[in-house]
Amino acid sequence: MYEFFWTTDKNRLMVHDRTNDKYFPLTSAQTELIDRCEQKIQQDYPETWYALKLEYPSPTTPIPWEIRFKRINRFLKCNFSVHDNRPDIDDDWNFDFERVPCPLRRECPHEYCNPKLTHKLTKREIEIIELHVEGLSQNEIGKRLYISGLTVKNHVYKIYKKLGFTGENHPETKLINYAYQHKLVS
Repeated sequence: MYEFFWTTDKNRLMVHDRTNDKYFPLTSAQTELIDRCEQKIQQDYPETWYALKLEYPSPTTPIPWEIRFKRINRFLKCNFSVHDNRPDIDDDWNFDFERVPCPLRRECPHEYCNPKLTHKLTKREIEIIELHVEGLSQNEIGKRLYISGLTVKNHVYKIYKKLGFTGENHPETKLINYAYQHKLVS
């Protein structure tokens, strides 16, 4: 699990690796972290990924690490800003976006801030729906799947968002109906 935050002067993005309780600045040397973020953005936020590719085009193939770093750094800076002791990336690599105090909010021509999920439910999300339909609590689901209750909560939030249940009355009932209608459970 990772948490990202700006330095006080807002010049650098810092990383808190919550698993090892280590802090370090995000640089192009964190190839594994950059690679995982890149994969997740491509998978879950393809419109945002396309916008990042337009903003930071690659003159060659394979894509130089510096270009990949710039794309990920921009995405993270636009979506995470404070060290609030909540993971920004959970155990299953789901992003939990923050409201970043950006002077260009709602004026920026890019689609980096608080991007929209644009893909189908993941295997993990379907597992969570199945266990939710069984009547398990988020903590019970977490124990069953060997993830934290907070990670389950993030998954449920993403599921509701993908299915358009946010802000609705009784989204849990709608989720159960959805599961039966789409034959996710029998």
